[in-house]
Amino acid sequence: MEEGGDPAETKICAEVRAWVLKVPIGLGLCPRAVKSQRKGLFRIVTCESELSSDVADMLETEIELILRDGTPPLSTALLVCPYVDGWSEFQSFDDFVRFGIRNHFKRVDKG
Repeated sequence: MEEGGDPAETKICAEVRAWVLKVPIGLGLCPRAVKSQRKGLFRIVTCESELSSDVADMLETEIELILRDGTPPLSTALLVCPYVDGWSEFQSFDDFVRFGIRNHFKRVDKG
């Protein structure tokens, strides 16, 4: 869900947006994010699911949106996943980033 829907989601998106504006953008740590924000091309999207497989599906959708013809350069989406079971431990999240996403795309490609 994008910012502006459910009040709880709006709060989460607002908190993430405030952090992004303060840290990576505010401190100039991510030049791409700075340029994307200035052009109004920076979106924050929240995954409401508790399942990492749903996050992988949503990530795939966001990648497709960014790669489709006509998408402006510097378009950026930050996918926020506050409800995934097991991601309270960094190692579980890191394993998903390192292996889960790749495994998801391998399964989709074999379809």
